[in-house]
Amino acid sequence: MGSGYKDESNNFTGILMGSVKETDSNITRQGLLGYSSGIRSFFLNAQNGSAIFGKNSGRLTIDPNE
Repeated sequence: MGSGYKDESNNFTGILMGSVKETDSNITRQGLLGYSSGIRSFFLNAQNGSAIFGKNSGRLTIDPNE
């Protein structure tokens, strides 16, 4: 389930709740994901409670197991 839009290059901007298979691996993520122009900008993990905020540089990760 999600809300957002795809631009003319098929890049999604919006929020998605559910399962997403990562493009560059066989990993499937489950939780709440936010995308900006096709790049994941945040991920709230439903399986272990961790969270990742930000894109490549300046990324903040919260891991309840650390």
